[in-house]
Amino acid sequence: MSAPTVTARAVTVGESAGGVFLVLGLLSRLTALSLTVHMCLAMVLVNAGTGFTTPRQGVASGAGTELPPMKVAALLVVLPAGPGPLALDRVLGVEAVAPGRHRPACGRPSAVRASVVGGAIGV
Repeated sequence: MSAPTVTARAVTVGESAGGVFLVLGLLSRLTALSLTVHMCLAMVLVNAGTGFTTPRQGVASGAGTELPPMKVAALLVVLPAGPGPLALDRVLGVEAVAPGRHRPACGRPSAVRASVVGGAIGV
């Protein structure tokens, strides 16, 4: 990598801010898209030569590619689903409830959404 110090700081700030934005539900779809691109680039640039599972010994120990695809799967669930009912996107009016859909009375996800998220994370 060129300019490793600058790159490391940018990645640290980007991932930390992205995580906070996702937890708060702020700019959910944009954050999920940018973190998905970031994770795909990390898989190609950093983890490509180590294989899928983490090697137990050697130079590449702890650098397998099994964690980033799981994160990408979780982020790809956020893209079509959008922010939840308690997200700041909804409170601030950044993303309103789609026409024809009602807002759930409580913040619990539907059984379908819970199954999709659980399945995607399990993959």
